[in-house]
Amino acid sequence: MAQIDKLLLSVGAMKSGTTWLYRQLEQHPAITFSPEKEIHYLAYLAGNRSHLNLAYRAGRLANARQRARDRGTALRPAEYAWYLDYLLMPKTWGWYSRRFGVVAPGQYCADFSNLTALLDQANWQRLTARVKDLRLIYILRHPLDRIWSQLKSHYRASGNQQLLASMAEYAPTPGVPEDELVGHSLYAQNLARILDVVPREQVHVAFYDQIQEDPQALLRDVEGFLQIPQHDYLPAKLGRRINASDTMPRPDWVAQHFYPYLAGDLEALAKFDIAVPAGWHA
Repeated sequence: MAQIDKLLLSVGAMKSGTTWLYRQLEQHPAITFSPEKEIHYLAYLAGNRSHLNLAYRAGRLANARQRARDRGTALRPAEYAWYLDYLLMPKTWGWYSRRFGVVAPGQYCADFSNLTALLDQANWQRLTARVKDLRLIYILRHPLDRIWSQLKSHYRASGNQQLLASMAEYAPTPGVPEDELVGHSLYAQNLARILDVVPREQVHVAFYDQIQEDPQALLRDVEGFLQIPQHDYLPAKLGRRINASDTMPRPDWVAQHFYPYLAGDLEALAKFDIAVPAGWHA
């Protein structure tokens, strides 16, 4: 069986700064990423097949080709080979290992898939049995802000921002199930499943607010956690907002509807010695 010696997973939910962190850490020579930021193989093993069906993977290849055309180039032969393997070969652990290409001794392979936090304990156990050194980074964002940002992103992508702006109360949203909105924000529940299997010292918790307040300190904390050398990150990338949704303020109905689902979970974070900002409590 193909072995991954050192694997770094970002398990933060969508709209929690994971793409920003990816853009910083892809600069670090001690970390190697797949050409696709989100591989979703671990979620696939857990039964979530939608992100690795053939149509999805063909779409990722089409996107990669379009990005190359936008740069005035074409995919290089090695890139084509990677995507053909991604597209056509059976999805096995060996297939997952090949997503990271040639890995230098001591390098972390990094997979920033936002569905990973939702894995069950059985799949965490299988993963820890296959990886010698597993490290996780979990970025926590104000859960109501995260939900609102995900909703804005969805409605913007579908061209229905005005519909969202006109809402006076929560309405079920096709394509964004309510249990998905809530589940990605149940940080204590997700951590409990993880920490039942993964030792606490292998899980680093950071806060989304640090990205704006002190991004350099956040990255130094991550480097210390991974025990890798400090790197000089590009200043232009440190302050860049990635995948930012519009500035439409969060309406009162978001807290009124969702906070009752989240209140107990926020209190439960204290079990893991995680003190959330007071403003997170509605």
